[in-house]
Amino acid sequence: MTVKNEPAAKAKIEQAKPSRIWLIPFLAVLIGGWMVYHDWKNQGPLITVEFKTASGIEVGTTKIKSLDVDIGQVTKVVIKPGLDGVIVTARLASPDYEALLREDTVFWVVSPQVTRAGISGLHTLLSGPYIELYPGKNGFKSVTGNG
Repeated sequence: MTVKNEPAAKAKIEQAKPSRIWLIPFLAVLIGGWMVYHDWKNQGPLITVEFKTASGIEVGTTKIKSLDVDIGQVTKVVIKPGLDGVIVTARLASPDYEALLREDTVFWVVSPQVTRAGISGLHTLLSGPYIELYPGKNGFKSVTGNG
């Protein structure tokens, strides 16, 4: 019996290439990151307004409107340290709305009222109260207003 000395078989080792399926989660993270950045960059300014009471104002529900256009939403309501009113914090929906904020900008809560002068705010019976913003025309921009 003769044994031939044959060279041992050598394994051919190839470097594994990343699968194309990994492109999907990479693209998802990339698109998600872009969406977060876009949302952060396009959010409007944070404003604070002081009122005597928070009657009808609810965080996450109460809108800020100007000329019947939704321009923001209430994000926080706290009682003033002297217990003589509340401080309402809201986020405007777009940086473009910052131009409405001036020294003489006026805020007030619109809700249904019956007075000797008549009935007003009936349209809020279904939608709920909202904060109306009357744009100022005077002076410098101000992100704090009194209602």
